[in-house]
Amino acid sequence: MGRDSVVEVPPPPVSNEMPLDKEVGKDMSTRKTASTAPSLESDKNFKTDKNLPNFEIVPNLKELEKIESRQNRLGSLTEDILKSRDRAHKNEALRAAGKIPEGAPNDSPPPTDKPITSNKPIEATSESQLTEARERAQREGKKLFVEVYGPRCGNCVNQENTMKDPEIQALLQNAVVVKINGDENSALRQKLKVTGYPTTDILSPGQNKPTRHRGAMTKEELLTELR
Repeated sequence: MGRDSVVEVPPPPVSNEMPLDKEVGKDMSTRKTASTAPSLESDKNFKTDKNLPNFEIVPNLKELEKIESRQNRLGSLTEDILKSRDRAHKNEALRAAGKIPEGAPNDSPPPTDKPITSNKPIEATSESQLTEARERAQREGKKLFVEVYGPRCGNCVNQENTMKDPEIQALLQNAVVVKINGDENSALRQKLKVTGYPTTDILSPGQNKPTRHRGAMTKEELLTELR
């Protein structure tokens, strides 16, 4: 075969892979190791409390809630004490001015259209009770009002209704009122010489003989006798 017919063999292709036993490969392997995820030790340090947000753990939350509750109660008590002090100063000023302090009971009776019933009549059943009522009227300087009535007497009911008038009731406060059931106390009725119902005897202070009215008294008659 002539020189012109010799075929030259091309050189082997250059491989793109680089052998690991080369220095370059070793360097690359080392860099890969250096660029991996943090080690366990560094991961442990990462999870420590140093990397958590800045806050303080409350050791006993219930105890702090109790303290807060006590402080709220003390604040409320302090406010009540200050109000009481101011009220006391105000009441002291009212007393000095001769006025009624706040919260003090008012002794004067409230205005009302209802009859005054504080002077309760005495239901006398014996002569001794009648004598005691007469002595009390003389001792207190009041009139003695004695009414003898019957339970089935219509005129007695009329006089009872007239006596409920506020003007009459106000005047009766200056009288000792005695009522006698004539049917149940016939002996006392006979002692007083009562022959009909109602019979009313009114004895003024300083008098020895009462003024007697037979039958139901009108409002005008009662006002005249009780004034």
